[in-house]
Amino acid sequence: MTSTRIVVARPGQIRRLGPLAALLVPGALLLLAGFAFFVYPCDGSTCVKPTLFSYLLVLLATPTALIAGLPWFLHPLNLGIAMASSLLLWLLLGRWAARRATEDVDGTWRTFAGELAFMIAGVWGGIVVGLAIVGLWLPH
Repeated sequence: MTSTRIVVARPGQIRRLGPLAALLVPGALLLLAGFAFFVYPCDGSTCVKPTLFSYLLVLLATPTALIAGLPWFLHPLNLGIAMASSLLLWLLLGRWAARRATEDVDGTWRTFAGELAFMIAGVWGGIVVGLAIVGLWLPH
């Protein structure tokens, strides 16, 4: 007779791997953006919607891009600053979510995902507000 053991997430594992697990979100967004931009078939003016969609996905994956001056200042320094600061932001959010998730002894990866989703909602809300401000400011 075999006994079924329930695997409980180890808080140390969540804390150690949480920052790296948070990088799955921007990685998936960048893959989807690349697919929408490079693979989706379009020609001429029909490319506007896929391009805007992929740009939005890139902004969600690199939340500090607007602060770094993208898309107005396309310079390798701006791109590097946006990528490095966004990477740091994602790692910090992952670490913070892992800490919050493991405050409870019964913390699991599902708890981590919930904490991270709450933080991501705040960051993405800020991006949407920033885009709205830019959209209202530019026409004038």
